[in-house]
Amino acid sequence: MDDKAFTINLLNPTLAKPAYWMSGSIKANASAASMRGSLYPYYSKYFKSNIDVTLVMYDSAGVETADAKLRTKSVYTIKLLKMIGGVTANNILIVKKGTKASITAVPNKVKSSTPLGGRFIISCMDSKGIEWKTNEIPYNSHYSTIQNTILNKIPFLTERVEVITSKKNAYAENGIEFLIYFRHLQADPEQCTITSGTSKQITGNSPVFV
Repeated sequence: MDDKAFTINLLNPTLAKPAYWMSGSIKANASAASMRGSLYPYYSKYFKSNIDVTLVMYDSAGVETADAKLRTKSVYTIKLLKMIGGVTANNILIVKKGTKASITAVPNKVKSSTPLGGRFIISCMDSKGIEWKTNEIPYNSHYSTIQNTILNKIPFLTERVEVITSKKNAYAENGIEFLIYFRHLQADPEQCTITSGTSKQITGNSPVFV
């Protein structure tokens, strides 16, 4: 496998008028890190997402190898880390810039799951059995916004709750998780619940409220 270059041209599905985005020159024997560096600007700009690039190398016998000097074939897998509910390229063109390597691109091997969207409502019951509800909270709200909404809309919890994010997911579109800490209550509170909003219901890949 030579070290000459090629470019990857991605047909961008996010544009009103279809157009190809062209990468910089990529060596035919590029490392996974180098491949990622060449493609990251596209995914960052148009999908606001990071990517993960893995590389599997094979020798002349078709056996997987960890020795770059023995490789005659490289298979790169590019994974978008944020759910978008679609594809990241409608087509891929490879343009050789000197390399004699045989290069094949397989676009959209796996379609992204439907991302989380919409709004939710938090409901809590006070010691008298009265249920209080927040207004609808956008799915991608910062945890401080969630906390302030609870404090402003549920009177008996004013100055008595703290909301902390678990940072389980890098992107809210992949799912959200936050913890509500109760402070200075005279008794254990009833379990608060989370339900979908009504004006903009929670959407996603079979979303579950826990």
